[in-house]
Amino acid sequence: MLQNRHGETVDPVPFFVVAALGLLLSYAFFTPTLAALGVAVPQAFAFSTWGFAGVVGGTYYYLVWTVTPGGHGAAQQLVGVGYGIVAVVVLLAALALLASQ
Repeated sequence: MLQNRHGETVDPVPFFVVAALGLLLSYAFFTPTLAALGVAVPQAFAFSTWGFAGVVGGTYYYLVWTVTPGGHGAAQQLVGVGYGIVAVVVLLAALALLASQ
């Protein structure tokens, strides 16, 4: 089990799910899109790795480290994750538009 900043155990499933989605998006979409934009494949892979590290760090901070008893409710966490998914979709759409030109 994961522990928050107060030493209390936190459900790890939301963190692992969002981190796995970040892994999927980073390597399945960002690397080929950056390569299509003309970035060398090793550099595109490095950018994707840094992006994945950022997703994991932000997810850990939001879904594990800052959770307090009675703090983030499940609905509030879901809304926050939904905003993150919308941001990633918008970024992917922008990259796809850049790659098609």
